[in-house]
Amino acid sequence: MNDDKLKLTMFQTTSKLTSLSVEDVMGCFHSYFNTERVIDGDALIERFVVQGPVKLLRSGKLGDSLCDWDTTSLPEETNYNEVKHNTGSIHAKVKTYPGDINLSLLYFFKGRTLKISGGLPPIDVIKFYGLKTKNLDVLDLKCDDLSTNDVQEQTKILDTGIECYINSINKVCGCLFDTMPRGSTINMLNAQYDIGHNISSLNTFPAFARDTKLFNKVIEPNAEIFGRKKAVKLYVEHNSGKYYSCAFDEKGKVQIFSCLNYEHVYDMMHKVNNVLEMAKLCGSLTFIERDTYTRPKRKYNKKK
Repeated sequence: MNDDKLKLTMFQTTSKLTSLSVEDVMGCFHSYFNTERVIDGDALIERFVVQGPVKLLRSGKLGDSLCDWDTTSLPEETNYNEVKHNTGSIHAKVKTYPGDINLSLLYFFKGRTLKISGGLPPIDVIKFYGLKTKNLDVLDLKCDDLSTNDVQEQTKILDTGIECYINSINKVCGCLFDTMPRGSTINMLNAQYDIGHNISSLNTFPAFARDTKLFNKVIEPNAEIFGRKKAVKLYVEHNSGKYYSCAFDEKGKVQIFSCLNYEHVYDMMHKVNNVLEMAKLCGSLTFIERDTYTRPKRKYNKKK
């Protein structure tokens, strides 16, 4: 299971909180961010550190901030009382301690829904906590010659580590909101990795990928769309009727999107590596060694 170059880049979860008013949440935030409360025990995440102002957002318009609040100030010192009837959600940006991982916390008052998104720890940290939760030896993950069953077990360990990370975040959210999130589910897990080579051309690759039947949908590069215009996009349908996908171009950098667990991430990585290797053997594409030459920086002379 070669995941040395893999990085889990982003997750998103949703959960439910008990019904909270604008005053309730602002009071909880002010109390939490102005004290040194931490989670006891051997927690992956001990506390949140707020980054910038907390925003009260207009109902139905997440881009419209009605009030930017510095949490060192008392809520009564803001104009929240004038805008609370038009407020649909409250948004805070935080960093984890330890880890310094950026998170976004978005609470919707009407639906009582908490949406959390942000980064993840390095995959070795996730492995460690997955093993620790399952009471296994860390050395079990260092075997290169793995059977299918071993790969499946390691995938479960990584999913357990991700679950441990999410649970740790939810515990801190329980302190922040003074009520524990319930029914937390992962809506999105993104990743990226580098195949280690450039690719000569992807002109014939989409047709080849379709013929393998490994993917439910293959989208060819399109210079007219926004984003990675030269990227091939590959989609795999999972049981819920939705897709997880990936995109890569001739630079060999693969981005994986919309997975629900690490099993999906590994499945996509495994399929992409297989189809690239098959295409290489069949002559549909060629790998190119990357130029290791680094262009020297230009020197600028200041005008006298």
